[in-house]
Amino acid sequence: MILSKRLETIISMIPKGARIADVGCDHGFVTIESLKRGIAAEACALDVNQDPLEKAKQNAFLNGVNENISFYLSDGLKKLPEGKADTVIIAGMGGLLMGRIIKDIPDKVKQGIKHYILSPQSELSAFRHLLEDNGIAVRDEKIIFDEGKYYPVMFAEPDETAERYGSEIEYKFGKVFFEKGNPDYVEYLRHEISADEKLLGISSLPLQRRSELEKEIEELKKMLAGS
Repeated sequence: MILSKRLETIISMIPKGARIADVGCDHGFVTIESLKRGIAAEACALDVNQDPLEKAKQNAFLNGVNENISFYLSDGLKKLPEGKADTVIIAGMGGLLMGRIIKDIPDKVKQGIKHYILSPQSELSAFRHLLEDNGIAVRDEKIIFDEGKYYPVMFAEPDETAERYGSEIEYKFGKVFFEKGNPDYVEYLRHEISADEKLLGISSLPLQRRSELEKEIEELKKMLAGS
């Protein structure tokens, strides 16, 4: 099975022997491949819609791993039985929706979760704020350029005492990149600077928004110089 760069990155972050819960599993590709490669010990595939769940079941059967996967029609993790998973994967959604899913994890399920692998598509600042507010710390983070877009992929763990982000620019663009290094990060920063500069070219742009963009460009250039 040929996977996208983003899905390969998600699989690379799964701890060996993990019991995974793939939320919004779609066709089940991450779940299936993590089992076929001997990374995950067992898996749960969850989706709020029946059609993608049925497709995931079919794909699991065709790949010979259907007996190792439990399937749940579920809004987030609400229907996941206690103790079924220690690693939660949520990807391919907006940050606010992912945040709502995390906030709504039942306490009895949350107690058994050791790791989160997360790839929000939008609302990154709000999402990182929410992780902190829910006692979840990002340990590793990569920015992936895949099919014409940049995607963050985060590895996080429960930690109420973790150091918080230092500035709003870090909430929006991350900080682990500086500590870990990432080959796509420089291009990502350049892309964001270019996007902001294009917005500055709009003559009708409100003064406050213009000031915010100018400040962001200045901060991003500092980040680029230090990357």
